[in-house]
Amino acid sequence: MSRATMKIGCRDREMGGGGVMMNIRLWHASRDEVSARAGQLRALIAVEQECQDGQLIHSDLNPYIDKILGLAEFILLEVDDECQGFCAFYTYDELQDSAFITLIMISPILRSSGLAEQILDHVVEAARSHGFMGVTLWVNRHNDRAIRFYRRLGFQALQSDRNGQVFMRLDLALYNSVCRASDYRVGVID
Repeated sequence: MSRATMKIGCRDREMGGGGVMMNIRLWHASRDEVSARAGQLRALIAVEQECQDGQLIHSDLNPYIDKILGLAEFILLEVDDECQGFCAFYTYDELQDSAFITLIMISPILRSSGLAEQILDHVVEAARSHGFMGVTLWVNRHNDRAIRFYRRLGFQALQSDRNGQVFMRLDLALYNSVCRASDYRVGVID
């Protein structure tokens, strides 16, 4: 399992724009590492569910979280030893040809930094190691920013459901996880 540690500069908007260095750690976590961070993961999901007026997860929140903590693999993103993002995805059904992303989140202050793409690179690496040909997910059709992000990475919309969700798939044979310099900014994050 790959691990990445980097330092990234971030302008602290509330402190007048002075530079702050952050330790960023991004890795495919073991089951024990996920269990050790279960409280932080629950808190991140609960805050985002509230920010999205209950529209992030359309079922009971706690049973959903219990399910992903028990069955999903995780790519974790830590900033200064605090969990600031993750991707939970399923690879246990080898009858499927695709890994399935059930939830991806990143702290608002780190959005548009290129880290979500780095998280997905790790998911692709894990999916390939399991022999999958693709990665799939559902996204809310009103989440234009996420849909543009997924399309830029090569996901294609395959279907929509009556609940406003769009099913998307990334063909791993076409995905190139080489860092795109124009999309990933190390240094000051605006």
